[in-house]
Amino acid sequence: MPSPEASSGIARSHQASGSSSSSAQAPSIVTLAKLHTLSGMELKWFTPPSTWVVVHHYHPPGPLPSPQVFTEFFRGLQRWLVRFQREGHNPFIHRQLYPPREIPDCIQDAYAAIAVSIGISTENQNMTDSTTISYAEKLIAQQATLVRQPLNIMTAKDHLARTQALLIHLILALSSASISRQAKANGWIETLHRWKTELLASAEQESSLAQLFPCEPALALDGAGSDTDPIPDLHRAFLICESIRRTWLLCLVSTGMYRSLKGDWINACGGDICFTARASLWSAASSAAWASIARTTDPLFEYSLSGEEVAKRGIPAMEVDEFARHIFTLN
Repeated sequence: MPSPEASSGIARSHQASGSSSSSAQAPSIVTLAKLHTLSGMELKWFTPPSTWVVVHHYHPPGPLPSPQVFTEFFRGLQRWLVRFQREGHNPFIHRQLYPPREIPDCIQDAYAAIAVSIGISTENQNMTDSTTISYAEKLIAQQATLVRQPLNIMTAKDHLARTQALLIHLILALSSASISRQAKANGWIETLHRWKTELLASAEQESSLAQLFPCEPALALDGAGSDTDPIPDLHRAFLICESIRRTWLLCLVSTGMYRSLKGDWINACGGDICFTARASLWSAASSAAWASIARTTDPLFEYSLSGEEVAKRGIPAMEVDEFARHIFTLN
């Protein structure tokens, strides 16, 4: 999306959208391709490759939201990071995304950076600044080394982990009172922009490749004699895809607000994609519950600047996901 102001001109029209992604413990490309056909239209809203296409509309930007709106938005992001550190999840990092013993090093370092930042004081500010900055610079350096290695293959989930980690470091730095950390964060923005672009491209590519594989009747949900239930894999695919969408949007919102405040309107406008705003789908207690909800309710697959349209449709606030409510405050 562009900078978070609703008047920046992102399309408010609705399009069908969604996708898939793969990695260790995630459903394979072949498996997900089969699920596209097997699960029925009510479970396919996030799967088509076309749903990863970024929508751009070029209109003159309107006035920025008030400084108080920006402040409250960043405070909300800070609360999400604290929740991640204390509970292992938040509205853009699902608890099932990184299973125990499979948490990437970059996410562990980002987790540690949050803990260090929470304990900041006047006495330890220099140590806190140095430690948190070193985590981010280590991540950027390691990724630069990996890119130069031959046969380096990154899945969409690999892209997601590093992008989420750098986003966490950026939010921590921009939200701090430290001038040195804020200055360092300014230098990370271009890297974050490149990574979130590569993240979306990777998700779109994996989704497009999945369409090449035919469905196998043996996996049909209602097929006689089939003992394979694809719903858990499809649910996990949804969580990965939704995490990718939310992370991509937060990267644009965070950097867009920063650049807009500096008067850089052109770079602040980055497009928009849809995400799932139905609260019960992100928070479903099980794959079966998720499938049941998806089959009986509108997933509210909306653009990030569609808050007003959602309200006009009479959707109760309690049915709208926390991530969506927070994003919609910028409309």
